[in-house]
Amino acid sequence: MPGSSDPSSSPPSAKEDDLEYYKAQYEALEAELADFQASSRDLEAELEKDVEAAEKRERQLQEKVEALGFEVEEWKSKCKQSKAEANTAQNALQKEVTTLRDAHRTLQFKLRDIEVANDDFERQARNTTSSLEDLESKYNVSIERGVMLEEEIKNGEQEREALRIETQRLRDELSDLKVEAEIRQDKLRHAEAATIRRQLRKPTPIALTYDYDFFAYDCHPPH
Repeated sequence: MPGSSDPSSSPPSAKEDDLEYYKAQYEALEAELADFQASSRDLEAELEKDVEAAEKRERQLQEKVEALGFEVEEWKSKCKQSKAEANTAQNALQKEVTTLRDAHRTLQFKLRDIEVANDDFERQARNTTSSLEDLESKYNVSIERGVMLEEEIKNGEQEREALRIETQRLRDELSDLKVEAEIRQDKLRHAEAATIRRQLRKPTPIALTYDYDFFAYDCHPPH
């Protein structure tokens, strides 16, 4: 401590010197105390400024933290809403994809049914054509037989007349069957077109049924 006496030194012997010595010591201590108090006040003022600055900084940081907290909550809410909207959109897209797949599968089934129906129509048309050809062949055989019978029964006018009537009947039947075959083929074409339009117009597949008896008829002439 400045101004303090050395413990190893001895005080003056005279009272005045002793008084002056202690007075000087007191003044030195008082000056040192005043300096200490002044420095303490300065230090306290600086500490108070630092404390005020720290408190102000703390308040600013607290306000910033609260603002950031509100912002974080707002972003959390937006994120949650975005996730919900994304899930809704994903579910909607998934449903749309499923619907499109089902529609595609349904169209495939319809196309397969139409192809099967077309095959049936073509097979029935071939059967009708084959029956018509068979009938024509039988008619030709009948004509040949008629010629042979005409040669054999020149003297039997009645039998020849009966054969002529039979031949004419077969001709009429052939003509009727040709007309009927043309009508049925026309009906087949119209039925095929109507089936295709109906299948393409309806949203769900329908079961196609065919009346095979429609094409069944007796191709053999009566005897």
